[in-house]
Amino acid sequence: MSKTKKINISNLEFIKEGFKNIRSIGSVSRSSQFVAKSMSKILIHPEYKTIVEVGPGDGAITEEILKVMSSDAKLYILEINENFCNQLSLWPDPRMTVIQDSAENLKSVLENQNVQEADIIISAIPFLLFPRDEVEKFLKVFYNALRPGGKYIQLHYSLNLKDLYEEIFDEVKLRFVPINIPPAFIFECKKKV
Repeated sequence: MSKTKKINISNLEFIKEGFKNIRSIGSVSRSSQFVAKSMSKILIHPEYKTIVEVGPGDGAITEEILKVMSSDAKLYILEINENFCNQLSLWPDPRMTVIQDSAENLKSVLENQNVQEADIIISAIPFLLFPRDEVEKFLKVFYNALRPGGKYIQLHYSLNLKDLYEEIFDEVKLRFVPINIPPAFIFECKKKV
């Protein structure tokens, strides 16, 4: 585990980006440290070497991921917002690769990095703002990018799409994080071995 340095983006900058790009960012406040720690706890496993984070925003969860991932693991970050990509790219951690692209292109992005499958994918994409059929496409992309036994972790603010996760993934567990604005649900989904 390594020490990390916070990405320097102010709350005001995040709020501005949130209002300017609400559909892609999904919030005008960053994820709380409680959410970030809850999501990153799932990563404390020595076999997770290929980690993908999609929709990291300003890196609130990224910071916790880097704290708990092993020193020989690699973190691939996909973010579509140019300002957030620029901020994330300033982070001096050689285990991290920032790619400005849509999560729907995950499989080809990984192939371009000479990666066949991810051990774990972490997402804060605001799926509640997307049509259901579009969410389904994303979830299938993520499922197909995981190795057998791999996990997909999704931050949500509602249980509205739980049934869709249960249709696509072989196992779905929930965690509730009340100390966040708004309170959050973390979906822990698994691909069968």
